[in-house]
Amino acid sequence: MKKNLDGISYKRSFHLTVAGFLLTLPVWIWVKQGNRSNTWPVYAWILFFGVPLIGLLLLIFGITASEKKIASINLPFSRGGLVFRLVSMPVWLILSAFKRRK
Repeated sequence: MKKNLDGISYKRSFHLTVAGFLLTLPVWIWVKQGNRSNTWPVYAWILFFGVPLIGLLLLIFGITASEKKIASINLPFSRGGLVFRLVSMPVWLILSAFKRRK
């Protein structure tokens, strides 16, 4: 049970939460601004397709990386503060439920 409560699982869930946010951000942008997309500058299109690409890479990393690799990655915004714990909590609860089944 102690293994479920350490920061490594929180880091994995934080990676997955941020990846999910980055993957859904373009959908929100398209809903709000899609009808004006013909006037977007080039950098907006690069961001529109680049942000979900980063999210997809982060999602793949969060799913496939080992616990040791997840622990070694130290993102500046995932150093263990309150916001980090709050953002990670929903996904961490789901991951801990799967971990208990094993």
